[in-house]
Amino acid sequence: MQIFISYALTDHDFAEYLAERLGQMGVPIAWAHPEDEPSAWQTAFENSHIVIVVLSPQALEDSNVNNDWRQALETRRPLLPAFIETCFPDLPVNKYADFTGDLDRGFNRLMHLLFDQAARLRNRF
Repeated sequence: MQIFISYALTDHDFAEYLAERLGQMGVPIAWAHPEDEPSAWQTAFENSHIVIVVLSPQALEDSNVNNDWRQALETRRPLLPAFIETCFPDLPVNKYADFTGDLDRGFNRLMHLLFDQAARLRNRF
């Protein structure tokens, strides 16, 4: 089960940190960098099962992040927001990981949400 991380270019360092920590936990990442060809980004998204959206004010203004968010909803992929700065997305957010304070606490919450979503996906098949 692969995870896609959507992020604004300005949040690249955090996205790499997150991908590295998830990889250390054995979580496979469908990864593409913003500077990659659009086809690489699309392939990474299509190969994913769950989408993590790194949220910051810059991400809310980023058309690629907004497209990823919309595409995740349209394709019914679980969407897990990871807040790295205080911001207010237009869409309702019920379950999320908050990285604005303690990174370890945010990561533990994200892992809990990932395990929960992975179990739900397994039950669908």
